[in-house]
Amino acid sequence: MPSSTIRDNGSLLSLFDQLDTEEVADRRIGVYILEDVYGKFMADIGREYFGLDDKMRDMNLMSQWGKINVRIQSLDNQSVPGEYSSIAPSLKQIRDRVAHDYDYEPPAGRIADLRELAPEWKEWLTEQAIEYHEVEREQDARQTLIQLTRNTLQEVRQESEWLSSSAVFFEETKTQAQEMLDELERIEGDSNEITRELVDIFSKAKELDHEVDYEEAVDALVEQERQSQVDAYLEEPWRYDD
Repeated sequence: MPSSTIRDNGSLLSLFDQLDTEEVADRRIGVYILEDVYGKFMADIGREYFGLDDKMRDMNLMSQWGKINVRIQSLDNQSVPGEYSSIAPSLKQIRDRVAHDYDYEPPAGRIADLRELAPEWKEWLTEQAIEYHEVEREQDARQTLIQLTRNTLQEVRQESEWLSSSAVFFEETKTQAQEMLDELERIEGDSNEITRELVDIFSKAKELDHEVDYEEAVDALVEQERQSQVDAYLEEPWRYDD
C-alpha cells in the first residue's frame, strides 16, 4: 500500500463555507476554491494509487479526470455514478467562464451542489483507487503492459473526443486510438507471452499520446473562440450596442 501523502482538503472547504454564495463575487472566488479541492485531490490520489506522475499537478480538471476515469473503468463491474462523472466537466466549464468573462455569474445551485458532493466524492474515489491499486499489484508483466497500453489509448480517445468538435485533427487522433484498441484486443487473445506486436503497439500508443499537447490545444481553442468574438464585434459593432 502506498504511503499516504494525500492532503486533506477540509480546510479549503471550510474556507469556501465562509463565503456568502448569495453574492456573485463570493461565488466567483468559490469556483477557484472548488477547483483546488477537486484538482489537488485528483493529483494526489492519481500519483499515490493510480500510478500517474507529477504532471497531474499541472493538468486541468478534465485532463486529470480523464486519466483517472479510464483506470476506474478498467475495473470489473465498475461504473462511475452520473453525479460524479459530471463534476469535472461542469466545474471546468464554470471555471473557464469565470476566468475569461469578468461579468459571468456562476450558477448558485450548481456551486452549492459541487460543494456538497466533495466529501462523498472523495470517499468514493478513494475506494476506487485502493481497489485499482490492489488489482494492479496482482497483475503479471504481460497483463501490466496490456493495461498500460489500454489506459493510454483510452485517454487519447477520450480527450480527443472532447476536443474533436473544435478541431478535425482530434477526430483523426480519436480514430487512430480506436483502431489501436481494436488491434490490442486481438493481440491480447493471441498469446500468453509479451510478443513483439504487443511491445510495438505499446510504443505506438505512447507516441500517439505524446503527439498532442492537450493543455496547449485547449488554450489555443479558447483563444481562438475569444478572437472570433473580437472579430465579430469589429465587423458589426452595432449588434453589440446596449
